[in-house]
Amino acid sequence: MTKADIKTNTNTPPSKTDAIIEKARKLTAGFTGEASTDNTLTKAEVVKMTPRARLEFFKNGGKFKDA
Repeated sequence: MTKADIKTNTNTPPSKTDAIIEKARKLTAGFTGEASTDNTLTKAEVVKMTPRARLEFFKNGGKFKDA
């Protein structure tokens, strides 16, 4: 369901719907591994990542561990 479908199918106020959607996005990010608690990885771990995951890692302030 898209955001527009949710708003038209329920009697929930839009601000509450937006809050629910934002919370769902944060939870999804945690489950997919995009949100990392420790933003430092070894160079070998970064090399094994997919290009998209690597981009997100550095975009979120990721750094290399000292070997």
